[in-house]
Amino acid sequence: MSWRGLGPHENYVDSCQSAYHGIFHAHVDELLQENGNHMDCDWIGLAKQNKGILIHTENPLNFSVSKYEDRDLEMAKHTINSVERDYLILHLDKQQNGLGSNSCGQDQLDKYRCNFEDFSFNFPLTLKDLTTRSLVDWGKCQS
Repeated sequence: MSWRGLGPHENYVDSCQSAYHGIFHAHVDELLQENGNHMDCDWIGLAKQNKGILIHTENPLNFSVSKYEDRDLEMAKHTINSVERDYLILHLDKQQNGLGSNSCGQDQLDKYRCNFEDFSFNFPLTLKDLTTRSLVDWGKCQS
């Protein structure tokens, strides 16, 4: 997985002070967690062998990737009880709430809460041949 946005570790609107803008790479297994959000991305790519998928957007978005369906994580008492899928779930989000949840501490501050209002965003999802050009090269040339 490669992306241009905030990284290298997960980041949220209320916990991104140690993240910085750049081009980052990680094996999907390093990003597989319930959260794992990455903000302010203008391109995101997934690659396997010589094939890739590239998502490019003019309006930055957030992404996370998982081998667990949200409903499985909600029903499991512990992550070890979750059913690992044989496919990936890629979440693309316009925005995320901050991490505070009031489950074991205070709720998010108002400035870190999503304001739910109608919105739209669009992006091309393109298949790329990676035999002659890397996913990063494809991402850079889309900018």
